[in-house]
Amino acid sequence: MSAKTFVGSVSIVKNTKGEIALEKDAEGKFSANNAGECHAKLVELSKKLKSPINKYSLFIADGGTEAVMLANRFGNPYIALLPKRGDGAAKRSSVTKLA
Repeated sequence: MSAKTFVGSVSIVKNTKGEIALEKDAEGKFSANNAGECHAKLVELSKKLKSPINKYSLFIADGGTEAVMLANRFGNPYIALLPKRGDGAAKRSSVTKLA
């Protein structure tokens, strides 16, 4: 099962454990359209407040540079830093009908 793009808005909050986290919020400032800006703000607030980022709010893949807002299997938002695609299109294996 692959991750899906998060639909909706989110806010950045400090949770009960003192971590910086993403939370669904209908009136939130961030969405999938400005995921890069959301990632920058997460990092900025983490440094400013000297608090860690919640491990379920940020995923960094090897060589990841491009911020994308995705939804986990429960529908909760997270930022994934993924490697930049060469041509900007998804690579899918093609199916060849044999019989």
